[in-house]
Parts: sequence; structure tokens; C-alpha cells
Amino acid sequence: MKLPDLPVLAPVRRISPSLYAAGRLCLAKAAWLAHGDRSAIPDHPRALLGTAVHHVIEKAGAGRLAGSTAEERLAHARREFDTKIEELFSAAHPMLPAKFGSAERLPYYNLYKERAASIAADVAEVTHMPSGRAGSGSGRSAGRLVERGLEAEGGRLYGRIDALDPKDNAVVDYKTSRSPQEGGVRDGEARQLRVYAYLAQKNGFVINKGVIIRSDRSRGEIEISPDEAEDEARAAISTLDRLNERSGEEFASAATPSPEACAFCPCLPACPRFWDEADSSWAAETGVHLEGTVAELREAGTGIVGLDITVERGSAKRGAAHVERLTTAWLQARGGKLPTPGSRVRIVSVRAPSEDSENPVYRAHRESTSVWEVDNG
Repeated sequence: MKLPDLPVLAPVRRISPSLYAAGRLCLAKAAWLAHGDRSAIPDHPRALLGTAVHHVIEKAGAGRLAGSTAEERLAHARREFDTKIEELFSAAHPMLPAKFGSAERLPYYNLYKERAASIAADVAEVTHMPSGRAGSGSGRSAGRLVERGLEAEGGRLYGRIDALDPKDNAVVDYKTSRSPQEGGVRDGEARQLRVYAYLAQKNGFVINKGVIIRSDRSRGEIEISPDEAEDEARAAISTLDRLNERSGEEFASAATPSPEACAFCPCLPACPRFWDEADSSWAAETGVHLEGTVAELREAGTGIVGLDITVERGSAKRGAAHVERLTTAWLQARGGKLPTPGSRVRIVSVRAPSEDSENPVYRAHRESTSVWEVDNG
């Protein structure tokens, strides 16, 4: 596949918690989320599944799951999940159909569906009307506001809160990610909750708690004081100001690559600063990504492809290596070409060898590996 064009930094009108999380680590990452061609880079399958989970819970919270019994509401939630994921999959980057064929074959599809349906049925239980019809769709659940968009600072700060519970004085965020090993709430999640709390406070709600509810039913909470919420909101606005001060500059000038900033970065395949500065010591945090010159393509009759490659940049060990378990379908997605000897490629997200060796063998990961053509010029 051809690498996407990188955007020139342009003004951003408002900042959300997700844009703040990106910009706090790297302004270029925030610029990509705001203005980049996000359709040019394949979503991770779990991103699509997570979007479908949120859609189903939003439906439930708005009182739009039909059924007079818990089983009927569960069934409706499952259908909503299936419909939404089909919609997302049909619009997804061609790499995903090339890898999985259909939405139902996405890894953990049924697990995410059942978790979404279970949570949604619980949420719908309190919005269910005695007549057996769903609620009016007001977005209220026993006083809880669901998927409420709020603004502050003259519209410069914005967030869409998964749930706002005035009775518990809490902002609630649903996550499909696993909880940290030690439990609780991650630092980035806490920052997001504090921004949501500030938005809610500025819109007339008393908030002193942030809650993370994960799709595996684990839960984390933090206390949030008004001062903590305001400090986080000020930091978010400061990030917006710093981003807008760079307006008109080239993308790479705003990049601040580091293992922390580049981990899970969506624009990593195209970011020149990552490829200039990363080395093998970054792999533990960013994963293994490599750029190099193809020595030989080994193609089996089944469409499985292996590449002999001289690694020159990225978070992989430099020198001769082999990447196995690629396929011709992946390589040719979106008009891509099969690599030839002498061509340069970037291969993002491969599994590291089980042991160190002179000529390591990396294995493609079906969920996340992608291969990009690099201009030899």
C-alpha cells in the first residue's frame, strides 16, 4: 500500500479529551487525528468492535432497545451490534476484508457482542416502560444522561460523555480495553474523566467522581475535585493553543517521537520522525516495526508470502531478517504491489522472534500488521 500524505498543520477550533490525550504526547499525532486522512490507514479490528459496543450501549441508554423481557432486550441488542458492525466493516479499509473476509470473522466478535448486549440490557432495564415499549429516546436513564455532548470555554473545549449520573455526582466512561494489571484507572483515562467532569460542572452539574466501566464488567473509580477538573481543562486548552501556534508548519516539525508517544500511534506508518529516531530499544513499548530493503520474496502456492529483508530503520534489530506469514491479499490491498528485490517497505506491527538470533524471523500479526511501499527516491 502507498503511504498516506501527511497533513500540514492547520487550525483546530476545539479540543476533545481524545485530541488532548494525543496532543499531550505529540502535537503531530493530534494534527493527524484532526486533519489526517484516517481512512488511509486500517483500523485495528478491536477499534471497530469497540465502536459497535458504544453504539449498542448508547441505544440502550436512550431507551431504544425494544422488548418487554430481559431476553427480548438482549436479542435486540445483539441485532443492533450485528447491524452496526456490518455497517462499519463495509466502510472499512480494504485491508480488513482482505484479512477477515466478513465482519463475523473479526477476532473476539462474539465476545464483544455478548458483552455489549449484556451491558446494554442492564442499561435498558431502567429505561424500560411498563407498557413494554422502549423509552422516548430522551437519553435519560433513571436521571442518567447518556451520550451527552457538552461544551465549555466558548466552545473551545468539547466532549461527548458516555454517561452522566447526577444522582451519584459522577461522569461515566465505557471502555472496551482491559483493565490495568493492578486494576483501577490508567493515567490517560483519569485525565479524560477530569476533563469530562469540568465540562459537566460548567454545564450545571455537581461532579466529584469519575467511573470507568469496562466491557468485561470490571470497574474503576477516581475522586475528582473541582480544582483537579479545572487544572486538567486548562492543560487541554493549553494543548490546543500550542497546536494552533504551529499552524502552517510541516507535519514532521511538530512530532516528538518517543516510545510512549509512538505506542499505538495511528500515523506511525507515515511519520518520518518515528522512522528517523526509533531503534530496537523502543520495541518493548511501541511494538516491532521495521523498514528495509527487500532481498527476496518467497511466495507459496497458497498465497502465503515471506520476505527476506535488510532492516535499516524502525524498532527492529538492524540487519538481515525474514518476515513470514504475510499474504498476497494483504500486500495487494488498496492497489498495493508485491514487493520486488531492491524495493523498500515498511512493515508495521510484527511479532518479535521468541529468541535473539543473528537473522531474526518476524511473524506477521493478522490483526495489526500492514505493509507499506516506500518511495526509493
